Amino acid sequence: MDVWDLILRQHAITHSAEVAGEAGDSLGDDPFAEMTDDQVRRQPQGLNSIAWLIWHIARCEDVVATTILARQHQVLDEGEWSGRLRVQRRDIGAEMTTHEVGELSAVIDIPSLRAYRVAVGRRTRAWIQSLPTTGLDEVIPEEGVRDALAQGALIDKARPIGDFWLKRPKPWFLYWEIIGHNYVHLGQALWVRRLVKAETDGG
Repeated sequence: MDVWDLILRQHAITHSAEVAGEAGDSLGDDPFAEMTDDQVRRQPQGLNSIAWLIWHIARCEDVVATTILARQHQVLDEGEWSGRLRVQRRDIGAEMTTHEVGELSAVIDIPSLRAYRVAVGRRTRAWIQSLPTTGLDEVIPEEGVRDALAQGALIDKARPIGDFWLKRPKPWFLYWEIIGHNYVHLGQALWVRRLVKAETDGG
């Protein structure tokens, strides 16, 4: 197994079975298992909802993999995703308030959210599969980060994240922003699911 196979396998685990395909196990469907749309929107104990968490990791992956790394147009800007999602925000959600999380959770279209994340995951995998076996230690050109910022990836309060992104090497983006970041928030989504089930149906 080479490094790209490892990255693709780990990436597949963080996505739905629809994205993972034959790559192996996946966790992406688990937060939605036996959950209604209303339950997916809930914020138990003021936590981020499952809807918000999935939107956030999808937006992060779209911005990082598509704009910063692949230097392509975001998936969000293709297929009228903003209208389908019923969310006009272009940022990744960093520094949103609990109230703003609630507002987004209340209006976002859940089937479209899941479909958007599938589209993002497939785009990421296609890009990774096109990469040469060399150049893994390359530092990401600043232009990719600056393009993401110009496209509204971060609100003003979250601009320090852009400074942090600058000059990070490709492996950091691949292993953290595209894989590790997904794992962290999927774990949170599963915990939120447990709390919501306990509140709503004793599960």
